[in-house]
Amino acid sequence: MGEYEFPLVIFTVFSQWAVGIIMALVLLEWLNPKFMNTIGKQILNKTVYIALVISVIGAVSSMFHLNNPFKSYSSLLGTGHSWLSREIIAVILFNLCLLVFTYIWWKRVEQNKIRKAVGTLTALLGLVLVLASATVYFSMQLHPAWNNWTTFANFLLTGFLLGALTVSYFSLKANTKENEGNVMKILGMYLVFIIAALLVTISSSVMMANGAVESQVAATNSITSILFWVRVLGSLMVPATLVIYMIVGKKVVPIKYVLAVTGFVLIGELSGRMIFYSSIMSQYPWF
Repeated sequence: MGEYEFPLVIFTVFSQWAVGIIMALVLLEWLNPKFMNTIGKQILNKTVYIALVISVIGAVSSMFHLNNPFKSYSSLLGTGHSWLSREIIAVILFNLCLLVFTYIWWKRVEQNKIRKAVGTLTALLGLVLVLASATVYFSMQLHPAWNNWTTFANFLLTGFLLGALTVSYFSLKANTKENEGNVMKILGMYLVFIIAALLVTISSSVMMANGAVESQVAATNSITSILFWVRVLGSLMVPATLVIYMIVGKKVVPIKYVLAVTGFVLIGELSGRMIFYSSIMSQYPWF
């Protein structure tokens, strides 16, 4: 089971989920400040707390990938040439800023300008973290299945899919007419993310199937694995069905369904990330 790299699966998915939550919040801060300065700041505080918890879980999980977690500090020594070291620094900076952002939502939520500014900085650091994580794998030229644009797309979409759903769930709890419009806008963007994720999945499979021998084997390993189809069903088909129903019918379904779909997407993204690692690591070791 080692080829699934469970510590890295938890680290990448959870850290990207946390980044996605913050980016969704900041997007609302900029696109709908009236909502965020009134209803939003009253109902969305739990999303920030969740982001901090899952980000810390992800960071701690990443240490179990190391042979000796107590010497993890040595990974910081290669910032001049190693994307792994840069990723670790990005994790530290993002979590420190997220901690400050959480404190603001806890004790200083009424300070709208400060909340917006720190949130924007946290989101930008989160984006840097996701890109740094993706570059760790993209830079491995010996693994062409990772050395392409779909690695960046998949990592970003994991955050967008889980983050947007999490914020939508807590937004729906407000249960106001004005807020329904905000939720519909978020769901509209979410549908775009689902379509993008589907296109990336197809593109990645086609590229691997027509690539080098390692990539062809990786494509076969992926498509023949039940985890691949769990990801397609959980992350794409189930949420797409719910979102289309809500948009076309102009109905806001009970929030328990949104929570259930969030669970499906989380399982789907964890399954997809397991395939990301196992399709390659079942062929070769890390080095």
